[in-house]
Amino acid sequence: MDPKQLMQKMLKITQEAAQQSMKYFGKVRAHLKADQSLVTKADEEIQGLLFLNLSGLIPNSGFIGEENRDDSNTLALARRAEYTWVVDPIDGTAVFSSGIPTFGISVGLLRDGLPFAGAIVFPALGLAYYALKGLGAFKNGELISVRKVLPPLDGDYICLSRNAHQYFDIVYPGKILIFGSTTYNFSLVAEGAVVGAIGRSHVWDHAATSAIICEAGGIVRHQDGSEIDWCKALNGELILPPVTAASPQLDRKSTRLNSSHSSVSRMPSSA
Repeated sequence: MDPKQLMQKMLKITQEAAQQSMKYFGKVRAHLKADQSLVTKADEEIQGLLFLNLSGLIPNSGFIGEENRDDSNTLALARRAEYTWVVDPIDGTAVFSSGIPTFGISVGLLRDGLPFAGAIVFPALGLAYYALKGLGAFKNGELISVRKVLPPLDGDYICLSRNAHQYFDIVYPGKILIFGSTTYNFSLVAEGAVVGAIGRSHVWDHAATSAIICEAGGIVRHQDGSEIDWCKALNGELILPPVTAASPQLDRKSTRLNSSHSSVSRMPSSA
């Protein structure tokens, strides 16, 4: 398939799923799964819709979603396939069920184990971010890029995950934003609205945003500067050390965040 056509079809499928999610926005109750993460009826329905539509887009592609992470056959196929879809049907389930609009539907595509394309739609905000390797990164049809210079201190924002206070000892001279959705935090990096983001989360939270951020001129790595093994992360375990994103021009020297697990900065090293 023509790359531009693939990107547009991926975006359309994500938009259709996002439209479906609005039927449940603020109207469903989340409950705890065995791993203590939240799920709603909408998560399960949207993932089924994405599986149905995405699987036929690229023959023999793998598919990993937050709601089928424990299927060993699915994982084996995802790891050996040239193309693998990695989706989060509702990123930000807690805010979604509470009627807070920063939730998103995230569709990532790995090629040979690396982020290749992504589409993320925030239907309650009217926002769509998308990219495919070599074509650039877009927000609602406009090209976007990461921030390459530090803004004045009063406009120097980074995004952290909602429970960052539980594992980060934060010493930061700028401002910290927390929106309850990893994909929203990292999408803001892609468009240059924030300097960087740190996420302590899973592969489905990062597959799409990583493709978009890289096409926007940024880098996505572990907080210690090492590369992420995306194939390994397909098992659904927490990605550690945490994931950071920013432009290559902005490295960890300008901020100091310490974690109980290891030293963390707001941005990955450019080294």
